[in-house]
Amino acid sequence: MLTPFSDKRLWLVIIIVSVMLVGCSGPNIENQLSAKLLKTEKTLPEDMFGSLIVEVATSEKRMNDLWQRFGLRESIPVVNFAVDDVYFVGMLESGSCELKYAGVGKDEVNQELVIHVTNSNQMCTLDGVPRSYVLAVDKESSIASQKANLIEWYNSKAGKKRESVPIVRN
Repeated sequence: MLTPFSDKRLWLVIIIVSVMLVGCSGPNIENQLSAKLLKTEKTLPEDMFGSLIVEVATSEKRMNDLWQRFGLRESIPVVNFAVDDVYFVGMLESGSCELKYAGVGKDEVNQELVIHVTNSNQMCTLDGVPRSYVLAVDKESSIASQKANLIEWYNSKAGKKRESVPIVRN
């Protein structure tokens, strides 16, 4: 008599589905904050040095200034600054491996914002292509953070962590 678990095809299907579910899970973002991606473009401020820059806007005027500084095109989105701060994140990425925004967390020990991005390909060229993200982040959750860093995830595993940088608040 055959039972459902004696059929090798059933086991094969179960194994394939399990592997697919594990492979499709996203990054494990600790202390995830309420954040929304407002814009991403392949631009950076002309005077950027290093591999990561993070600046924050807490007013409409500052957001307009940073929008211009980061060379962003298109119209500026409306933001409720009573609820959210707007973070402008600039970095260099590989030209062959575009990074995708995944979320924002908070390192409670170091009081740092942690920006999470994903990359499905570990075989990337070593060129530096500009990438900017504009993120609306819950003001109450992020206000104490003085520094930020970025973690690149590869196939649901934490990969490269960039050096922490100060958050510019002018």
